[in-house]
Amino acid sequence: AAMAAHPQEAEVQGLGCRALFHAATGTDEAAVACKQAMVDAGGVARVVAAMAAHPQEAKVQHSGCGALCRAATGTGEAAVACKQAVVDAGGVACVVAAMAAHPQDALVQGWGCRALFHAVAGSDDAAVACKQAMVDAGGVARVVAAMAAHPQNVGVQFEGCGALCRAVAGTDEAAVACKQAMVDAGGVARVVAAMAAHPQEAEVQGLGCGALCRAVAGTDEAAVACKQAMVDAGGVA
Repeated sequence: AAMAAHPQEAEVQGLGCRALFHAATGTDEAAVACKQAMVDAGGVARVVAAMAAHPQEAKVQHSGCGALCRAATGTGEAAVACKQAVVDAGGVACVVAAMAAHPQDALVQGWGCRALFHAVAGSDDAAVACKQAMVDAGGVARVVAAMAAHPQNVGVQFEGCGALCRAVAGTDEAAVACKQAMVDAGGVARVVAAMAAHPQEAEVQGLGCGALCRAVAGTDEAAVACKQAMVDAGGVA
């Protein structure tokens, strides 16, 4: 209600997003209940509205991305409901817009990648809808751009690889479209570059391998193109 009553107050919106971020964090029953309450109260849509109202406020953007990330984390009913609420409110496009507006802000880029990572994770209808929304909004290319802009930031590289890994997982049309978008944006080479830049970071290496594994899986044209891109980028080596 506070966020609804003061839509033009950036501080209220930022702190409201941050409160929802912490409330939805975790896997305990209280956190799950908070996620469900967030859906029931229209909280996901309110976070998206806050981000839309304050596009140049980096704190609102990264706090909003964080709140959407935590809400969509998990495979339980509340998390899936949050993912659907993210789609319905245009939240995926809003996250992509935040990343586009603040390309040099590592917090926005990292939390944006992480929000996309969790929104598209899974095979439920809401996750597939999030994948399609990610493609439609140019989100795959935006993740690749984030990784290119912050090559030495381990968090951005890890979250970027994770977002790509989840986006291209599966055989549904949205996943195949994500694979093609990954090729078109130079994402395969970017994942390989992330792994080369952070050889001692196990999380980057693991999600990098996961992203490549899922990108080249299958016999569709996009998978074949990913295979060629992997060869061209030295990804096999």
